[in-house]
Amino acid sequence: MATIGRLFSVDTAPILAFARQFEDGATIAQEELLTAMEGGVTDLHGAIKDVTPKCRSGKLQDSLQKEIMQSGRSISGAVKSLGSIAPYNEWVHDGRGPVVAKPGKALRITFCDGTTIFRKRVRTSTANPFMDKGLRKAAPAIQTRFDQAEERIVRRLEGGS
Repeated sequence: MATIGRLFSVDTAPILAFARQFEDGATIAQEELLTAMEGGVTDLHGAIKDVTPKCRSGKLQDSLQKEIMQSGRSISGAVKSLGSIAPYNEWVHDGRGPVVAKPGKALRITFCDGTTIFRKRVRTSTANPFMDKGLRKAAPAIQTRFDQAEERIVRRLEGGS
């Protein structure tokens, strides 16, 4: 069971260095950057969920989890698909080779519409890199959020609230 995910990170060192010149500047910068990251992770989660293959079980979409990590020099956001919820996430994302049933056995395949078939073998499955597609889709919105956060930080530091 693999966990796959996409991460984006922002180097906060320059804006924090600037903000430290002001009283409460570092706190203001941290607040605004964290707000931007929360919005960015939500944008990424939504974009990935939009392009994730939909099936009747919904486990692949349910497996998507948001995470924010913050350090002194950067802040990172990630969306991960947990293999413990959807053990097939890696095969959907990266594709897989052919599968052959063991002697005397058959592969049971259930489609999204509920139809079940049995086969001795199935061909390769092409990759559907839904994580990469979602990150590309969300990137402009994430960038906009951080641009706006920088503007709010400067405004607050200048005393404009």
